[in-house]
Amino acid sequence: MQKTTQAPQVSPAIPDPNAENAAWGAALVAEYQRRIGEKGATKTRRGRAARGVVLARQHYRMRCQGRMPVDSADSQSMFTEAVCDVLHYADGWYTASAVLDAAFVIHQAATPPALPEPAADPRTLEILASLVADLCMTAAAMFNVAVEDVADVAETDFLDDVDEARFNAVRAVRN
Repeated sequence: MQKTTQAPQVSPAIPDPNAENAAWGAALVAEYQRRIGEKGATKTRRGRAARGVVLARQHYRMRCQGRMPVDSADSQSMFTEAVCDVLHYADGWYTASAVLDAAFVIHQAATPPALPEPAADPRTLEILASLVADLCMTAAAMFNVAVEDVADVAETDFLDDVDEARFNAVRAVRN
């Protein structure tokens, strides 16, 4: 067998199967930035929770495009799905655990940190973690669960999506 120094040929780029989730995450981040830029936006836990509820509901309704049962508008899954979409958006810049770890720091701060600069690059860890912290904290308070439980479900959903995409991409290349 002859030794080669060339890399094996790889098929053309495979479309990102999670691009739609990332796009929903990008839309949610943009809306978050718009809302924290509004006059009177507050960094208090109450302000963050109110913003988290509005953002999660809006995200859920947009994703469902009218197909949403009325009683599911306040389900815990609308929060975990929103967090999962933000993790898809962040993918490639930050790992899911980096975003969640930064969100926990914000959540656990004795005094809530200042809100991120609304005009900042939407891909900054500060923006992403702040949004995730607000969503997780709000869900935890609404459903009487630990913030870590909300984050764990979202991270598991994200990792399942990513692993499935990775598996399918590898399978397509190797077939």
